[in-house]
Amino acid sequence: MAGDPVKVEELVKKDLKSVFPANARRGICGLQNLGNTCFMNSGLQCLSNTTELTKYFLLGHWRQDVNQKNPLGMGGKLAAAYHELIKDMWFGSSGRSAPHTLKQVVGKRVTKFSGFGQQDSCELINYVLDLMHEDLNRVIQKPYIEQKDSAGRPDSVVSSEHWDGFLARNRSIIVDLMYGQLKSTVKCLTCENISITFDPFLTLALPIARPFKLTVRFIPYDYFVEKPMIGGGSTVAKNPVMTYNIPLNKDSKIEDLKRLTGELAGLPGPQQGTRLVIATYKNNSSRLTRKYQQLQSCYDIDPSSNEDLVAYELRVDEIQRRERPEDFKAIELVFMKQTKNSSGAKLPGNISADAINLVLPRMEMLEVNMTILEVKRYIYNKVKHIYPQEHPIHKEETQDAELNRCINLQIFDNLPMILDPKYKYRTKAQCEFCRQSHQLNSSCDLLLKTEKGNISGNSEEGSRMLKLRDVFSQMEHNRDLVLGVVFREKTDASLKMLEFTLDESHKKQMKDKEFITLDSCMRAFSREEMLSGSDQWYCSRCKEQRDIHKKLELYRLPKIMIIQLKRFQSKRSASKASGFLSMAYAQIAQQEKVGDLVDFPVEALDMRQYVQDQSIRDSPNPVLYDLYAVSNHYGGLHGGHYTAYALNSESKSWFDFNDGSVSRASAADVVSQGAYLLFYRRRDEPTTQETPTGGAGEDTTTQ
Repeated sequence: MAGDPVKVEELVKKDLKSVFPANARRGICGLQNLGNTCFMNSGLQCLSNTTELTKYFLLGHWRQDVNQKNPLGMGGKLAAAYHELIKDMWFGSSGRSAPHTLKQVVGKRVTKFSGFGQQDSCELINYVLDLMHEDLNRVIQKPYIEQKDSAGRPDSVVSSEHWDGFLARNRSIIVDLMYGQLKSTVKCLTCENISITFDPFLTLALPIARPFKLTVRFIPYDYFVEKPMIGGGSTVAKNPVMTYNIPLNKDSKIEDLKRLTGELAGLPGPQQGTRLVIATYKNNSSRLTRKYQQLQSCYDIDPSSNEDLVAYELRVDEIQRRERPEDFKAIELVFMKQTKNSSGAKLPGNISADAINLVLPRMEMLEVNMTILEVKRYIYNKVKHIYPQEHPIHKEETQDAELNRCINLQIFDNLPMILDPKYKYRTKAQCEFCRQSHQLNSSCDLLLKTEKGNISGNSEEGSRMLKLRDVFSQMEHNRDLVLGVVFREKTDASLKMLEFTLDESHKKQMKDKEFITLDSCMRAFSREEMLSGSDQWYCSRCKEQRDIHKKLELYRLPKIMIIQLKRFQSKRSASKASGFLSMAYAQIAQQEKVGDLVDFPVEALDMRQYVQDQSIRDSPNPVLYDLYAVSNHYGGLHGGHYTAYALNSESKSWFDFNDGSVSRASAADVVSQGAYLLFYRRRDEPTTQETPTGGAGEDTTTQ
């Protein structure tokens, strides 16, 4: 390598007009399909119309940058093959070129491209650009760079440090043109340690913020409401469960679903003490099957399952909750009726009970300092209308005794599966209260350990002495507290009053979005998400895998920005297949293509609003990008066809490249449902064009 490398600014100024031979195609040239290679032709047409890169090759600047010693490259073979192809497409006179050599060279390094199966144009472009970068990397000896942790330092300092470290190992025309930088913020949910890193990117992969609808059953806080009567007075009626259809997009979070549900229900909001819990409920299963956290994706919810999505309204003193958040817990209540064994006699000891069909479980936000008797009184106030007006439970002087006689609280089955330490197989854990493994949907007495020995929370002494805090303290396993509320026999409780009424007469539906926009995809890309389970991250402070919040944001923008619209993705319902082959086939079956139209600007895309670099955000000048090429995919997941639209820099016209066929197009044509890869060029100040001189004579001749 000799001489100073050409700068991007110099390439922009150079003009090819004086070096074009007579009858030169000037890039308006089709590419022969070599056998299912439309994906490659589509990607290469987009790269061909990346004017700065094309000038770099046609004017011979690539030769002095070839790095034949780089083990990560191909000794310049890929760069040479690409040069020959571009030379033929721009200086040749034929209307069609055949990329045989380029395909062979790429196929030697990446075997998936050596055959004739249909592949992905984005993968092809990433491999070609990465290998080309290594072929032309001006760094001969790559130094070892150890990236320091952000440690609370300003983003501008850490970003520059990471970028300089990247450039110390990577210097090429590809980096100069096409590489940007992402800011990654990871927060451990256990110790709240925050780690910030800055990573280079070549392709910006955006999720498609695809609208979809979820049907939510809103369960109000009050079980019963008073309704005025025509002749005066009032009557008590069930507070109906409302149904709402809520349109969302693929990257909506549970917090978005809560907000929209609250708006439709007319709730005052969290600041006034109203909160929502989102969960799923399986019909006639008597209890909730899953509770969702704030930053979980709504796309995790499968509307085709036989489970109902429910939103519980909770109320709490928000001031107290902010001052003592650890003292308030969301507790699930399952309503049950007392039963007898097969002989007709009551079971000894623990009361036998079954969950009541058609009665929804409930969620309540309770203070852990409440005694068991206070919990029973709280439940009574919610359900008191199930008892006759003359019932002694309504009288203040007899209420406490009646509460213990009529209502029995039990620990409902919610035991996890654990690994048996002796036999090394998974088994159901033992209950912390009865020391047995419950049967499905069974329950046991609220038996708590005290200095006096075991005391039942349903006894007169225990109900006054024991608190919810004692129940949580005795729980050993990682599980939610589910209380079975057992209504005792012969207490005159009308349990049918607890069956919910579904009211769809006020069914509301938010206005659907007409189309998806690039703006919504950009915002979905930078939305914070929670990673848990198998997606946990290693926390450097905790020294183990932890649930985390992760957020990706744009920080440094490239001259040429390649945006991938992620049209190939997993379906909403996860496969429950087991076994290697079954899982492999299921993984394929669970993929789908998103064919929705994404509306994107052809000119003047202002990226300033998406960049986290404060100096750019605070600048009064917009950062504008113009579209110049699109790789399209038409068809389904396992087949289809790739084409390309590109703006020719010489004729200033759009063209439709379909393998060997080339036809004129308009700017209105390029925004289509097939758009897969978008190629944008950042606008710079207009410069005076100059005729290239020197070092390029050998590249200006026709073949």
